[in-house]
Amino acid sequence: MHGEWSGSGRLALDLYYGERGRVGVSVAAGRELESLGGGAVLRTDVLGAALTGAHTLSATWAVTWDLTAQRQGDLYTRVGGRLGVRRSF
Repeated sequence: MHGEWSGSGRLALDLYYGERGRVGVSVAAGRELESLGGGAVLRTDVLGAALTGAHTLSATWAVTWDLTAQRQGDLYTRVGGRLGVRRSF
């Protein structure tokens, strides 16, 4: 991959509320390089976005969540989510 380069950037905005509550949004874009061997390089433009949050239920418990999407060039698009609980000690 001699002479090849890639770069990326991310913009994020978070809004905090209450003691520990948070809602955030982020967008990222860049280029990924992967060696295929024999001097061949696969270049893909990557674009991602996320919506995330945490909602406090009590002094020690919170619900956390996120929704994400990522596009890896023309290869694939991944969309997902996560829901969880968090306990502070």
